[in-house]
Amino acid sequence: MEKQMNVMKKRKWIIGSLFGASILSVALLTGNVWAGTNNAIPGSVDDPIVSKSYVDEQIALMKAQLKQELTTELNEQFKDSLSKGAGDLALSVVELKPGQTLIGFEGTEIIVRTGKVIAKQGDNGDGLPNLTAGSNIEGGQFVPLNHLILLPRNDNRGIIVVPDAKQNSWVMIRGKYEVK
Repeated sequence: MEKQMNVMKKRKWIIGSLFGASILSVALLTGNVWAGTNNAIPGSVDDPIVSKSYVDEQIALMKAQLKQELTTELNEQFKDSLSKGAGDLALSVVELKPGQTLIGFEGTEIIVRTGKVIAKQGDNGDGLPNLTAGSNIEGGQFVPLNHLILLPRNDNRGIIVVPDAKQNSWVMIRGKYEVK
């Protein structure tokens, strides 16, 4: 029986030794792997420590790229809006004959350069806002030369060249309009 106990003790000792050796080998392998990453060069892919100047440089690059993208997008939107007729920025010079009527739309700007022109009131009886004089020109009143008129609504407001005028009238217009 004593012999059996010695064999059992030996087995326990062998099993314990193997278990301990396996734990030790796992610990050594783990330690080596950890130690391998610990020897990485600072700032490399393995150890991404960065300096303030690097971060500032990357932010500046991202800002420049974002600015370029936004500028390109805004230019494309601006070109699209111009091609669709929205935001007519240029002044058009139009010659009107005696008796012709020019009807403007919301936001249209009118400057009478030559000729005799009277105001055409809107559907609600509203006159033309004269921005130069800071006044309102009622329907049927003469529109002064070189005064800026701004039409606030689409209500058939505009100007009429006096029918018995002896000369054509030249008008500068910015915005949408139609001549009748």
